[in-house]
Amino acid sequence: MYIIRLRRICQRYKSRIIWYDQCLLEITSYDFFGKINYDNNFCMSNVKKLGDKFTFTSVCNTLMDNKTTLATSNVHYTEPTALFYVGDTRFKGARFVGRRLGAVLLAIQLLLISSELPLNTTNEYLNHKCLVSEGKYKPGSEYERHLNNIIKMFYSGSYRGFYLSGMNNDNAILQCRADSYGTKCHDCFATALAKLRRKCPWYKGMIIWYNQCLLAITTTDAIGKIDYDNNFCMSNAKKLGGDKSDFTRTWKTLMDNLTTLATTTRGKDEYTMFSAGETLYKGDKMYGMVQCTYDLSLRACKECLVFNSVRFQDCLSDTRGARFVGGTCTFRFEFYPFLSKPVLNI
Repeated sequence: MYIIRLRRICQRYKSRIIWYDQCLLEITSYDFFGKINYDNNFCMSNVKKLGDKFTFTSVCNTLMDNKTTLATSNVHYTEPTALFYVGDTRFKGARFVGRRLGAVLLAIQLLLISSELPLNTTNEYLNHKCLVSEGKYKPGSEYERHLNNIIKMFYSGSYRGFYLSGMNNDNAILQCRADSYGTKCHDCFATALAKLRRKCPWYKGMIIWYNQCLLAITTTDAIGKIDYDNNFCMSNAKKLGGDKSDFTRTWKTLMDNLTTLATTTRGKDEYTMFSAGETLYKGDKMYGMVQCTYDLSLRACKECLVFNSVRFQDCLSDTRGARFVGGTCTFRFEFYPFLSKPVLNI
């Protein structure tokens, strides 16, 4: 029945694929055995919405992680059940069933590649850049195999809030905002990777920024070095008006204090090279934060923040909120709280 329908819908095509609930049939002229299919994926969802989105996302991710681990552990390819597992869990009293089938290691990633899932309203996409000068890689190449190994490590390591890898000419870094570790960082990584693959297909070098995380992949020896090239600034269109010099002094003082805190109290906790605080400007609270990627030294972190604050001073001054965002450091201030954890008075 399935081959008949495929022949009728895709007449005389060399390559074709069809999905049914109980089977998948693919015919192609490409050598695809043993390789991940990044292109032919889609997502289907129930039109009925759930109330508690954040709790459900956490439950769903845990269920998928557990079933993925079971499906890809101790696999014997002679068994008909290889790379398959099914199970259930509870969500607010209801039974929630999930299954994992397919020759894949990154189960959730394949879903996200074809359908970017919004995490929450505070994790908006900011920007991306395809590093054209580093060239592209070919499907099935040695580079792709190294890249897939890195992605696998990041997938499990992303809960830490940061992850670094330097393998041959494949270097990558994931840095999540210090209030977005654990599941938030893991989810941000998955969403960032999915969008990055769509925006920069087959590029060896690429970088993407979300509100809660940065993901960069490059062939250059970038670990531990300040990124002077991949930076940008975003500012609120609403101007403050009044005494511009007075405001400039206020935000510079705020940033100087935050930079000092971030680069003199480094520890091996989730606030590594991160600080947040608030100050007053004409009776209004101004909230700020600075953060550097985990691979930088304290000295390099300070240099990165100071350099970009001078470089983007026109963008940062005289607005009701702005940020510079880069490959190794970031600074932001707003006239409303934008972090999920309490900040310090400085």
